[in-house]
Amino acid sequence: MIRKIVPRSIQLNIDNWQLELNKPINKRAGYTETDEQFVYGQVCAVVVGTTLSSDEYVEMLFSLTELSNVHILMDDLDKTNDPLRFQALQRIINYVAEKKEFSVNRCLAFIDGENLIPFSENAEIHRHLLQAYKTLLETFVENHITGLADHDFRRVFIDTIKWIWHYLVQWLDDKNFFNDVPKLIWYGNMSKSESYFLYYLMLIGCDVVILHPSLKGTEASDQVPARSEAVDWFEAGEFHVSNLQVLKYPISSPLIPFPKEAPVRRSTVAYRAAQEMSVLLHSEDSLLYKPWQFRNYVPQPVTLKTTYDEAFLITKEKALVRPGFDVKGNVVQVPNLFIKIMGENSDRKQQVQNDKVLSEASIVHEITRFPFTKEDTSKNNMKIHYEQLLDRKRQIEPEKLMQSSLWKHQLLPSGLQLALASAVSRLCFKPKLKMQLNESLDDVRLFLFKQVAEIPKIPFITMMQQFDYSQGVPKLVLRTKIDTEILSRTDAAILLLLNEMGFDLFIFNQFGQNDIEIYINEQYFDTHWMENIVSPENPEETPAIKKFFSKFLRSD
Repeated sequence: MIRKIVPRSIQLNIDNWQLELNKPINKRAGYTETDEQFVYGQVCAVVVGTTLSSDEYVEMLFSLTELSNVHILMDDLDKTNDPLRFQALQRIINYVAEKKEFSVNRCLAFIDGENLIPFSENAEIHRHLLQAYKTLLETFVENHITGLADHDFRRVFIDTIKWIWHYLVQWLDDKNFFNDVPKLIWYGNMSKSESYFLYYLMLIGCDVVILHPSLKGTEASDQVPARSEAVDWFEAGEFHVSNLQVLKYPISSPLIPFPKEAPVRRSTVAYRAAQEMSVLLHSEDSLLYKPWQFRNYVPQPVTLKTTYDEAFLITKEKALVRPGFDVKGNVVQVPNLFIKIMGENSDRKQQVQNDKVLSEASIVHEITRFPFTKEDTSKNNMKIHYEQLLDRKRQIEPEKLMQSSLWKHQLLPSGLQLALASAVSRLCFKPKLKMQLNESLDDVRLFLFKQVAEIPKIPFITMMQQFDYSQGVPKLVLRTKIDTEILSRTDAAILLLLNEMGFDLFIFNQFGQNDIEIYINEQYFDTHWMENIVSPENPEETPAIKKFFSKFLRSD
């Protein structure tokens, strides 16, 4: 008998998904079985965040192990492969490599011809499994510019077929499929191959629940790496699963190991009430932020365009009251300043006051000797390391950078590590540094990467550690006192990274000379001309006639 298999969405919420998962499919809403169709409700969800009590969340995780016919998977899937099947996979991979335009339909024909999709006595089940794999291939092509020729195809193809035979064949029983479909729970991070395997299970109609305690994709413990991008692919709907629902618990937590036994501690009623009150008082929209509430968020700059006088008013303010401060998802938008000041203010009292504003800031460092960095001239082949960190869009993957041998910041808090790695990724992907003669975009990216990879701990990393993103913004003040000492290109690279981290940057050049402009396009910072331009020959004295005429030249 041939019947069309039609899994349909059932309404889930954060309170009922476990109950629905535990139900036999014939007890779920919308279940119908005829000679033509087999229709049932599918539990298909991404569940992120945790309950108010961490003990309660751990208890919930452990309770999932006691559900009937539920298989719990994590990032430790079996890596073995049948030799004959691997040879068949390799033949198809070679066909794809030989033909630059290898279509999905042709690839599927080879897959079917090599019997790589499990055969079923029920023709409709076999057709259903084959059609689902076709959708997987089409999705891969859609998400990769070079389609099946992408370098990730080999890994995804081999892994998904391997796991279909290792896991799905064990779970899938022709006789019982129409009584209770396989139920899968995935906990934690996942690789690209693992995400495509789960996607396939969703497509064929299995119950699939992806659990991750982080709401933002950034938190991690010392033992467990930060949430993988693959979990976010499901949340963003990039896999086009019509039945998929995203459910969220109220708070976010670092990823912890899946419990192997029931928790021995339980939260008291008072503790849970305190947690609930904290969530209400210190939500992202409340402006009543706790110290270090955003320690696991990623800061992104909103560089403000201001007048000269306004800049010194804004720089005194905490980030949360500046125009443009916002919290979206796992990102804190930090309004910051990037200011170049030419000459000296003729109003000495005002200049002293402005200098006092900067010097009395809670996090500030002043530099008066240039260049303040050294260019990385080592002969190490940094290009090879850099290329290994890129995704398909040729942007650095922050997680890969943090796990690479180049990363020197393992002792920093996990949230700050991700913030810094994300800033490096943005800085190199869309460089604001001017290209030199005969320099390509990739050359600029590599130059930036080499320089910021060696960012000095003191003072810059130390200042980042002190930065609570909603509070006082760190300030770097640069003062040119000798006209022959100017900023270098490597200095400019570090300034751009600090700008990406949300720092306020003030560059004072009393001689009215170019320095930062040599390396960075002026659209990325404000330039303010003061009345007095100091003579390089006599920096202690500005000619009176120049003072007189310069009164009419000042502009904001």
